[in-house]
Amino acid sequence: MNYLDIFSKAIKISWKHKQLWWFGVIASLPFALLMLPLLFWNMYWTPRFFSLGGLSDANLLFPSDSWMTLYLVFLVLTALVSFISCFLLVIGLIGCTLGVMRIDRDESISFRYLFRESLPFFWRVLGLMLLIWVALMTCVMILEGILMFVSVITFGLGMILAMPLMLLLYPLTMVVYGFSELCLMAIIMEDMKVLAALRRGWELFSRNFWQVALLCILLYLATWLASLIIIVPLVIVLSLLSSLSFIPTTLLTADTSGLTVIMVIAGIVVAACIPLCLIFAGWSLSFLQFAWSQVYSHLKQDAPARS
Repeated sequence: MNYLDIFSKAIKISWKHKQLWWFGVIASLPFALLMLPLLFWNMYWTPRFFSLGGLSDANLLFPSDSWMTLYLVFLVLTALVSFISCFLLVIGLIGCTLGVMRIDRDESISFRYLFRESLPFFWRVLGLMLLIWVALMTCVMILEGILMFVSVITFGLGMILAMPLMLLLYPLTMVVYGFSELCLMAIIMEDMKVLAALRRGWELFSRNFWQVALLCILLYLATWLASLIIIVPLVIVLSLLSSLSFIPTTLLTADTSGLTVIMVIAGIVVAACIPLCLIFAGWSLSFLQFAWSQVYSHLKQDAPARS
C-alpha cells in the first residue's frame, strides 16, 4: 500500500472539492454554538466572582437553588447538542464518502444532492456506530472493573502496577476506529447491510491488520499536525492573557476592570477561532473519508466479494 500516494491524493482532493467541507462544518456546528453562551457567561461572571471574594461569597451571584437549575439546564442542552451532532456526524460521514465516490467517477457533486442521497444509509450507519461503540465501552468497562478489583485486593498496589495497561486504550481506540471505517465503507460503497458490513470489515481488517493500524497512526499524526496551525497561536495568546490575569485577590476585590478587559479579549480570541475550527473540521472529515475510501478499494482487490 502506497501511503504517500494515498495522502497526497487525499490532500489534493479534499482541498479542491470544498463542497465536502460543509458536512464536517455542520456536524461540528452545534457544539460551536453551545460554546458561545459559555464564553459570554465566562466573560461576564468571572470578574464578578472574584470581586465578591471567590467561592465564599459566590451565592451572592445566584441563590443556592439556582446553581442546580443552571447545572440541569446545561446538562439538557449538552445532551440535546450531542444528539443533534450525532445525527449530523452520521450524515457527514455518509455524504463525504458518497462525494468521494462521485469524484472518483468524475461526476459533479453538490451538498444538497449528497445530503439527500445520504438519508437511505442513515439507519444502517447509525446502527453500525452504536454496535461498535457499545462493544468498545463494554470492553473498557470490563477492563476497568478488573483493575478496580485487583486494586481492592492489593490495597491499591495492583492499580499502580496496571497503569501502563491503561495506555493500551489509546492504540485500541485507534484500531477500533480503523475497523469501523472499513465497515462504514462496506455499507456505503457496496450497499451492504450492517452484519454483512461487519463481516467484510473484519475480513479486510484481520488480513491487513498492520497496514490498517499503521494508517490509523499516520492519519492521526497528519490531522494532529494540521490542527497545530490553529492550536499553537491560540494557546500562545491565551497563555499570555492568562499570565496577565494573575492579579492579587485584594486588587481584584477592589477593582476588576482589568480582569474584565482580559476576559473580554480572551472571549473574542476564542470566538474568532471557532470559524477556523469549523473549517478545519470540514477539511479533516473530507480528508479522512477520502483516505479510507482509497484504502478500502485497495484492500478489497485482494478479498473475495460478499453480499
